Amino acid sequence: MSHLKTTVRAIGSPINLVFCGLDYAGKTAMNIRMRTGKFISDLKPTLASTMDSVTLVHDEDLVQATIIDLGGQEALRDNWAAFIEKSDVVIFVIDAHDSSRFDEAKKEFQQRIVPLAQKIPCLIVCNKFDLIKNSSMEKDSSKLINEVENTIQAALAVPKDGKFMILVTSQKTGYGLPKVTRLIRELLMSSL
Repeated sequence: MSHLKTTVRAIGSPINLVFCGLDYAGKTAMNIRMRTGKFISDLKPTLASTMDSVTLVHDEDLVQATIIDLGGQEALRDNWAAFIEKSDVVIFVIDAHDSSRFDEAKKEFQQRIVPLAQKIPCLIVCNKFDLIKNSSMEKDSSKLINEVENTIQAALAVPKDGKFMILVTSQKTGYGLPKVTRLIRELLMSSL
């Protein structure tokens, strides 16, 4: 059973989850992993917006949700606002391993996400932790997780107004996904 099946906003109310971020950040992999529990390594970049309707289960009731995966290529980013404005939660995915694109991610985050996220909860998902984690951190990775979160907070200049949460994940290993799902659920329930 998918982790996402525990995520609901309100019984009978459809919810919209929007995944956005630069191309190759891992948005589609996260979407698939959350819906199916499987990691697919040979995905091609999303060339447009994709929408998947899923049925979520909460206390034996069913809720419809739409997961919107927005393409991250530069030519597609102007389209993000229309989807984000209608979303219940925005999930901004960044490749935490590719520091060469942090400035580009910051520009898009500041211009396209921050202004719209004042009314909409936003999770910043630092993906590809498996590529950062090394064998010396195998036993206690909490220090490295904290370091990655702080690095991304500084790199994106994330406002410290409490509207943004930063989480470290790996779509490949599944690390951090249960926490992402739990936070999505909490954000949706608190917005009722």
